Amino acid sequence: MRKSAAFAGKVHYVGSFPKDDHVRNYYRIIVDGKVSYVYIKVNSGHSDEDS
Repeated sequence: MRKSAAFAGKVHYVGSFPKDDHVRNYYRIIVDGKVSYVYIKVNSGHSDEDS
């Protein structure tokens, strides 16, 4: 199992935006002084349990 990296205070929620019929949550992550932006695709309308 991989160890989780500690991101306390280094990850900032930017917002949620629609794209390609999905909603995506965007985050700004700072690691070793380098800023990166990532998104996580969110299933709209149902939970993972419904899949």
